[in-house]
Parts: sequence; C-alpha cells; structure tokens
Amino acid sequence: MDAFVFLMISSFITDSVYSVSNQVISKNLRDFLFTGYDVSILPQCTSGEKVTLNVDMALRQILELNERDQILTANIWMRTNWNDCRLQWDTISYNNITYLTVTFHDVWKPDTTLYDSAGEEVMFPGWEDFRVSISNSGQVTYNFPSVVKSICRVNVKYFPFDTQECNLKFGSWSYNGFDLDIVNRNSNGDLDNFIEHTEWKIRKLPAERHEFYYNCCPEPYPDVTFTIVMERRPAFYLLTMLLPCILTSCVAALGFLLPVESGEKVSLEITVLLSLAVFLLLVSESLPPSSDDFPVIGSYFACSMVLVSFSLLQTVLVLNVFYRGTNGRRVPRWANVFFLQFLGRALCIQSNKVAVQSDSTDEEQFPDDTNNADNSVVPINVKGDVRNHSNISTLKFRAFELQTTGIYRNPHSQQTNIQNDRHLLANESSDSATTNLKRIVGHLEEDHLNESISAEWRDISNVMDRFFFILYALVTVITTMSFLLQAV
Repeated sequence: MDAFVFLMISSFITDSVYSVSNQVISKNLRDFLFTGYDVSILPQCTSGEKVTLNVDMALRQILELNERDQILTANIWMRTNWNDCRLQWDTISYNNITYLTVTFHDVWKPDTTLYDSAGEEVMFPGWEDFRVSISNSGQVTYNFPSVVKSICRVNVKYFPFDTQECNLKFGSWSYNGFDLDIVNRNSNGDLDNFIEHTEWKIRKLPAERHEFYYNCCPEPYPDVTFTIVMERRPAFYLLTMLLPCILTSCVAALGFLLPVESGEKVSLEITVLLSLAVFLLLVSESLPPSSDDFPVIGSYFACSMVLVSFSLLQTVLVLNVFYRGTNGRRVPRWANVFFLQFLGRALCIQSNKVAVQSDSTDEEQFPDDTNNADNSVVPINVKGDVRNHSNISTLKFRAFELQTTGIYRNPHSQQTNIQNDRHLLANESSDSATTNLKRIVGHLEEDHLNESISAEWRDISNVMDRFFFILYALVTVITTMSFLLQAV
C-alpha cells in the first residue's frame, strides 16, 4: 500500500515538473522568436524574395442574397498560411516543440482584402479575435470564421428559374505581386460543412487565381476568386406568383362565357386586370430595378395584362353589338353573311333568329266591303304570346270573319225598320272591331320584326363572344408555354 502511494506521488511530481518545464521552455521560445520582431515589416529574409500567401475558403452558409440591392451575405471560414522566415527554431533546443500558438497581434499578417466588400464598418467581423499557429519551419497558419457582405451582380432574367454567380475576390491592397504572391490552395472551395439554404442550392465553388495590372500601378496585383454558383429553388415562387397569375388569366377567359344579361362581364375583366397589376407590383418590389435584365416573368405578367386589356375591349364590343338591335337598326348583309353563315357555322353556333313571314294578302283578308256583315260578333282571344306568328295569323283570320260574316238580308224581303236599324248597328260594331284588330296586328308585326332584328344582333354577339374566347385562350396558352420553355 505504501509503495502504491509512493508511486502516485512520484508520478504527480514528475508531471508537474514536466509541465512547468514546458511552460518555461515555451516562454523561452517565445522570447527567442519575438525579441526584436517587428509586426509591421514584410517577412523577407533575402533580397528579391516574395512571400507566398496560400488562401482557402470553406462556405458555411448563405445568409441572404438581396436581389434589389445586389448584396450577398455569407458565413465563411477563411484558411490562410504563409512562411515567416523570422519565426524558425530548432526543435531539439526547445524540448521538441514543433508548434507555438500566439495572439493575433504578435505576428505579421497580410492585409487580406475582400475587393467587392459591402460591409459598412468591418470587412471581416472577428478578424482579430482568434489565435495564430506557428510551426518550427516558420509556417504561419491563421484560420478564422467571419460573416462577409459582397457585391454580387444579380441577373434575374429567368427568375425564378435563375442561376446566380457571386464572386468573392481576395487579395492584398498594399502589397503588389512582386512582394506578396497570393495563390489558391485547392481548385475548389470547401462545401463539406455547408448548411443548406431554403431558397438557394449551391452547385459548385471553384477557386481561380488572377493577376491584374491596374492603371494606377505598373506592378501586377494577384488575387484569388471564389465563385459561388447557386441555383434558386423555384417552388415557392411558382405557388405564390406564377400559378396565381396563370389562374387569373384563365378566369379572364370566363368573361367570354358569361352571359351578357348578367351585367358582370366588364366588372370581371376589370377585376382580373387589377389582380395582374398587383402581381406585377409584387415581382417588381423583390427584383432589382434594371432595364437590361428585365425578368421573363415580369414580361409574362405585362403580356397577361395586355391580353386582359384586349379582352376588356372585346367585351365592350360584344356588349355594343348585343344591344344594337334595340333601336331597330337592321343587320348589314355582309355582317349577316360573315358572322352568321360563315363564322357561326365554323364555330358550331346555331342561330336563334325569329322567322318573319310577310303576308301579301292582307288587303284581301281585310276587304272594305262591309255590306255582308252579320249581326253576330265572333269572340276573339288575344291571350298568349302575341309575338307568335300563328297568333297573328289567327287575329287576321278573326278580323276577316268580322268583315265577311253576318246575316245579309235580301232588300226585297219583308223587314221592319227596327230590324234594319239592328243590322246597321251590328255592321258598325263589326267595322270598329276590325279596325282595332288591324291596329293590334300592326303592333304585333312591328314587335315581331324588332324581336327578329334583336335576335340577329344577339346571334352576332354570341359568335363574336365565342370567337374572342377561342382567340384569347390560344394566345394565353401560347404565351404561357413560350415563357415556361424560355425560363426553364
């Protein structure tokens, strides 16, 4: 038991001495490295030597892509390393210590700059909050996470089936290519730890080195550009924008099937037009105000508004034609031939025209001879549909009977004066009834003619309604399919 306790105490003392020894050695190593070290001087140990900065980036998350302001906000992990010839040591002399971790402000750092930064205050938030790792060969590694904002030119022509490419361009702002060379460590950025976005799907993250000569300076300035290629998920916009617009355009077609007597054709088309204007306003609020890359969906909404406007105009024309027969104006012969005989048959529309039969024997049915009138009065029934041609013929026949029937007495027969007076009164009553019936028949024939004219105009309006419906449906289908084929 005593031996075990002794061993435990010895082990604890040994570990404590070793830990204290390492701390002392690390402190000695730190003092050795940073004595006389200047963090503001580029680590060039020989003349003409340039420092090579290796850059790599891991994309953690796409936070937002503001299409209107054209700014990309992303969470990235920056991975940089370079060689500082002033930070080398012999591991044997320092108890085989190969790595040393120091604070951010202890060593020289390259002024890595995001060229197209849109940050308002700090370019790399958290840039100075992490530690730097140094190897015994002088290799300095500095990895840090940050949330960056970069300018990204958004092309929304094929919205919501668009693919965007946003460049993150890293380089030095102070050092040219002769002093500091920047290269990409890998040909692609790291997407292993990427968090999927609800709207954007990352396709690839290539990295490419460029070297530019600017007008200000004759020296080259290298940079490493990471291109974030992302594709939009269109499901949300299809359900909230495109599908309602297509349904609204289809509702506009129902206005041609709505009967004129309902009085709601014009109000329906105006309501659809206002709905499309609201959809176009929603799209314009979320997209950048650019005339160069106007979205196809915006053009589709504009075309739909034009189509609905034309449908409103066509509806007004149909209403004008429908009520044109109320003033007794006859249908022109060319309109009758074109709309009723040609276009109506092509569209399988049957005419509801009321037949008008002119009677050339009216004078014969209503003779002026009243000498043969009988003293009996035939009862007349004018109830029913007075516009029916058979009722009009019946009235004519009854009037003819009143004129041609009755009791005619031979003047050579023996009659009293009282009987002659009775016959005279009966003839006078028959003449009055005949005159009234002629007037009624005339009014009925006039109403019948007006109804026939109105029926012809109604038939033409129905043909126009059917033709405009088919035309609108075809143009809407062609426009929608062309948009989908162009955008997808």
